Amino acid sequence: MILRQKEQGRVDVLSEEIEGVQGFGTLKVLMGGESLSTGFEFLLPEDILDSMPGSSKLNYHLKVQKQPGTSGVPISIRIHLPKNAVLESMPGGAVNQDNNILFETSLRTDLEFDVTFSMP
Repeated sequence: MILRQKEQGRVDVLSEEIEGVQGFGTLKVLMGGESLSTGFEFLLPEDILDSMPGSSKLNYHLKVQKQPGTSGVPISIRIHLPKNAVLESMPGGAVNQDNNILFETSLRTDLEFDVTFSMP
C-alpha cells in the first residue's frame, strides 16, 4: 500500500491455537467512503458431523465469532443438507428451502448455530 502496489485478492488460512477452530483472513484496501462485501463458500469434511448415540440423528454445529470493533455486520448462512435428509431441528429464524437451511442476521455477538437431521 505504501509502495502503491495493488494487493492481490486472496484468503489466508490462519493457524489457530484453539482446537476445533479454523480461521480465515483477508486484506481489502478501499478508498474512503467505499464499501465491499466479502463471502466465503467451502465444503466441510463428513467427519464434521456429530452422531447422536443410539439414534440416526446427526448434528452440525457452527460458531461464528464477531470481529472486535465491528457493529452489526450482516451475515448470511446457507447449509445444504444431503439428499433425503430429514430435518429434525434448526435455529429460530432460519428457513428450510429445498434441503437448504438459510439464516440471515446481523453479527452483534458471537453466533452459535446448530442443525440436527437424520438420514433414512
